[in-house]
Order: sequence, then C-alpha cells, then structure tokens
Amino acid sequence: MFNVSKAPEPGPVRRVLMVDSIECDLRAVRWLLLDAGIETTYVGTASSARNIDEKFDALLTEAVLDDGSGIDLAGELIADGKVSRVVFYTEGTLPDALREARRLGPVLFKKDGPLGLVHALETAPKPKSAFPPPEEGHARYFEQIASGIKHAASGLRH
Repeated sequence: MFNVSKAPEPGPVRRVLMVDSIECDLRAVRWLLLDAGIETTYVGTASSARNIDEKFDALLTEAVLDDGSGIDLAGELIADGKVSRVVFYTEGTLPDALREARRLGPVLFKKDGPLGLVHALETAPKPKSAFPPPEEGHARYFEQIASGIKHAASGLRH
C-alpha cells in the first residue's frame, strides 16, 4: 500500500499537475483552470510526472495513460508528498479500477465535460487510504487501452 501520511493537508488550489496521454483532451480544461486563477503544468506520461521535482496542490489525471496507470501514479505522488489531492478526469475504465481511483479522489468523466473540475479540485479531500498496486489483469487492461489510445491518436494527427 502507498503511505498517504506524507501528503500535505489540502489548502487552496493554486497549482495543478495535469497528466493525460492526449493533450487535446486537456486544452479546454487548462483554459478553464487558468480562468479560475489556477496555474497548470501539463505532462503526457506517468514517467514524466514522476520526474518532476515540484509540489502541486492537486493532480488531475486520466486513469489510463500510455505508459501505465494514472491510479498508480496518483498513489505514488501522494505517498511522495508531491500532491495533496487527486481528481481523475477519465474516459472510463474497469469498475475495479474506478473503485480504486475513488479511494484517492473524485472521478469525473470526460463525456460529461470539464465544468465540474474546478469544484472537484477545490473540494477533493486528502486521501484517507491508498491501495495496493493493481493486479496483473489490470495491467494487461491498461496496456490494451493505451495501445488503442495510441492508435486512435495517430489517426488524428494525420
């Protein structure tokens, strides 16, 4: 399990780390947050997020990233004290994975639009517990989803 005791107590949201494999999914979100006075930093992979040596008030992430699980990433960043709260902004995933995500923070679906994100970021509580790494079946599922996302994204770029 990830130790969440290092996560700072949530305060006002001023800085948000946004992680999503498809940047265009977060363009409108970034403008919405900037309009609310929230500074954003965007990265496209879990590994890039892990390499950032800064602290943020919140993490806004997709549950499934090209290089792994946004849920695992959230647990790690909380345990490392790099974020104090998490909001998942996702296309959707397995029910078990969503259950794990909800243990860390609110889950909002992209199909519903970004209007509830500022409120979710400001009101998300500090996680009370974290979860063990996903089982082997989840990892295979995330790999399949990531492969489909890469394939779909490559078609959009042409």
